[in-house]
Amino acid sequence: MSITKLVRESPGYRVYNAVASAAVVELLAVIISGPRQVEVANQLLETFGFVGLGQVDPGLLQQIPGIGRQTALRIKAALELGTRLQEPSDLPDSMNSPAPAAAILMPIIGN
Repeated sequence: MSITKLVRESPGYRVYNAVASAAVVELLAVIISGPRQVEVANQLLETFGFVGLGQVDPGLLQQIPGIGRQTALRIKAALELGTRLQEPSDLPDSMNSPAPAAAILMPIIGN
């Protein structure tokens, strides 16, 4: 098998070039990284399920071979970011003048 074919079949290549069509296991494998990233991602999904990953304690994630403290934290942080992206935000998309910052801070710090 050629190196080019191996690279094109890797989760990182797929996420980089077509993230919307990447499978959940590929997205998770990119977060996990390492030589066994796909196998470890599969094991996590088999053990906890996709929804369960967001609810499980990082210490339980670490019980899966190949998942250390930092990887467990990356998984939890990535899932939390996804959750927060789904929540409506009353913050402006950008703050290119003092007015949006003042609108947010004035109720907090007063006049």
